[in-house]
Amino acid sequence: MGGAFTNAMDGPNDPSQQSVAGASGAPRIGALRAAAPPYAFFPQAGTQGLDVFVNNYVDLNNSTPGGDITLPGLDYECTGYSYKGHDGHDSAIEGFREQSIGVPVFAALDGKVIEAVDGEFDQQVTNYVPGARANRVTLLHEGGYQTVYLHLKRGSVAVTVGQEVTAGTQLGLTGSSGNSSWPHLHFGSKLNGQAFEPSAGQCRAGASYWVSQPPLRREVHVSTFTYGVGPFSGDAGYPYDEVTRRGTYASGTTDISFRFSIRNLPAQSTYQFVLTRPDGSTAMNNSAGFNNTELRKRSWFWFSRKVTLNTTGEWTLVLFVNGENVATAPFSVVTNAIVNSPPFAVDSVAFDPPAPGPTDVPICRVTPGSLYRRDPDYDLVRYRYRWFLQGALVRDVTSAALSDAIPSGTLRAGDQLRCEVTPSDDSLTGPTASVTTGADAQR
Repeated sequence: MGGAFTNAMDGPNDPSQQSVAGASGAPRIGALRAAAPPYAFFPQAGTQGLDVFVNNYVDLNNSTPGGDITLPGLDYECTGYSYKGHDGHDSAIEGFREQSIGVPVFAALDGKVIEAVDGEFDQQVTNYVPGARANRVTLLHEGGYQTVYLHLKRGSVAVTVGQEVTAGTQLGLTGSSGNSSWPHLHFGSKLNGQAFEPSAGQCRAGASYWVSQPPLRREVHVSTFTYGVGPFSGDAGYPYDEVTRRGTYASGTTDISFRFSIRNLPAQSTYQFVLTRPDGSTAMNNSAGFNNTELRKRSWFWFSRKVTLNTTGEWTLVLFVNGENVATAPFSVVTNAIVNSPPFAVDSVAFDPPAPGPTDVPICRVTPGSLYRRDPDYDLVRYRYRWFLQGALVRDVTSAALSDAIPSGTLRAGDQLRCEVTPSDDSLTGPTASVTTGADAQR
């Protein structure tokens, strides 16, 4: 078994988190006395808890005035989804291949650009780089509020200082610039230079500053699973992900290599994987412990096993964690040539909100048939989003994310809006799906 994990995203005392509003050492506050402007959506493409995942929240233990600085980080629900001194939300994407395809970052509110930095080194590393500065954007909003967007991909910043933007405007792409250990968005909320936690919970009393607060998904779940042609190790291992993926093997005795990512893995967890033949008989049954001594918010593991594939058809590997089925991953065994197949059709495409109006940020949200198997070959799927307003194309972007957005104010009352989504493995395309305002049917 191979494996690794990451619980942090931004480096400790990250200098790139200093902004024009003040240094990262400025005091943080929990609830605000005055109502902050509500966030209608999380300002990163994707769906929270599926293809993007908030690994760290504002630390309410060490950063709140009067807090005990000897204690570890504390999130708004009184658990450890933070770390000492952290002052924002770290929302991670799955890896560097997703970063390469692109995952947009949007303005959370209408505002004015008061900081826009690009050209900083965006090294795809898994270690902190003390002193490194992040590519970033800071927006000033009504009432003195600010939002901060850090670690953007080099060359992606799409706004300039002094520019007025509306909510939903693309600011850049998710990256790993600055003092960062993984491609992610650090989204910060500030008032008069003080960071605050917009989510309400047991350890952050008061109103939530979200129209609909994103959930903190706590249960153990698998976010990615793939088979490969060789062992997942070295530079070919996660997160570099250079192994050629596959969902088909030739019959005979061969090594089956596979890798999966798990979120919220409790300490001292165990695993079991059971491989069955097409007739349901068991070909392999392995179990052991992960040997993790602490909660792993995000972790990945890879295995390689020699198996005699003596029957053609669909074989199935089922992964259990602590006795619970968390992934069912089929593959095919054939006697003829192995060929590439196009991605599966998406399960559905829908607008969020369902009937967007002129003041909304229209979001086009994809629901895949499976989170970790969107392609028969386990290829990484990207999505081409094409937006049409009154029949005219207004946005055309390819993204690794399960959602896309256009700015508020794009629509006028009575306008027809359509979003078309086409999945691709960068070679073959799957069926296009679409959603249209005022239309009952989706295809």
